[in-house]
Amino acid sequence: MKRFLLFIFLFSSQITFGQILTFDFASLAGNEVTANSNSNDANLSSSTISRGAGVNASNNGGRFNSNSWTTAGSINTSDYIEFTVTPINSAQFDITSIDINHQRSGSGPKAFALRSSTDNYSADLGTFTISDVTSTQSNSFSSLSITNQTTALTFRIYAYNAEGGAGTWGPGDFSGNDIIVNGSVTTSVNPEPDNHPTNFLAATGSPSTSVIDLIWDDATGTNLPDGYLILANTTGTFTDPVDGTDTAEDTDLSDGSASIEVAQGVQSASFTGLIASTQYFFKIFPYANTGSNIDFKTDGTPETADATTDAECGITALGSETISCTSNTSGSNNDFVTIIFLILVLMRMQLWLFW
Repeated sequence: MKRFLLFIFLFSSQITFGQILTFDFASLAGNEVTANSNSNDANLSSSTISRGAGVNASNNGGRFNSNSWTTAGSINTSDYIEFTVTPINSAQFDITSIDINHQRSGSGPKAFALRSSTDNYSADLGTFTISDVTSTQSNSFSSLSITNQTTALTFRIYAYNAEGGAGTWGPGDFSGNDIIVNGSVTTSVNPEPDNHPTNFLAATGSPSTSVIDLIWDDATGTNLPDGYLILANTTGTFTDPVDGTDTAEDTDLSDGSASIEVAQGVQSASFTGLIASTQYFFKIFPYANTGSNIDFKTDGTPETADATTDAECGITALGSETISCTSNTSGSNNDFVTIIFLILVLMRMQLWLFW
């Protein structure tokens, strides 16, 4: 039984340990307004470092350099550099330490503190001081207890106790990465949904010449979808989505094709700006997870639907007949589908009222 549970855990989670985000400033002139991270875990976004309003960019090759650091013996809340760790793909992260390789000028700051957006930068997560030296220093904000973080977290490194306002300081001037965030990233991977949605229907909306509405009943089962991918086109021929490739959002069906994602529980969607007297086809796929972990259910029989927009009023069809606003010349059973569509909507509303 223990082996079975271990197998389930390994199958449903992906964990990476070590350096999860790094910055290397070797190529900088020093006075850049911002700089980007040079590496990040696949389930974290890249990051950008910037300065607080109390300090100014200052030239120094190979460093993200600043001056105007406070000479006080405590932090000035405007004197800092900051970067953000952002999870993606339903990931969560832990951080155990943040290492920094840095250098000061002869009158630069000698005391440093790390704070985060968790408490609006009110408490120190770690501190260190250095002696009155100008050589590259390597220090660490260690023993950090940041766990199970599922949302973006911003860190600020405050520098203070400068020997003069013109003194400079910044991470850099090191052979290798200058800021290293150590920890782990865990991605919870949900299994493929058990079933397809049901009662997938399409009908013209308002106005009926350019809008098609879709409804469906969400899939049921033990493993529920996180959402639904809806493909749309004017040909009726679809290419099934591929696991691990999150389809780009394209809401514009007026060019003949589109794709949208709708969360579990919504059970409806609409396409607007369509061409009159045109038949549109739709196919819906349930999926679990997002990004590189997305898992589509393509086996079985995915639900399909189609509807035809009404003709424009007063248009002469084939040069012989003027179409009235009440006629439907699409040659399809849109009226019947619309009636069924409305009945299902009313039934659903009635169920909600009695619920």
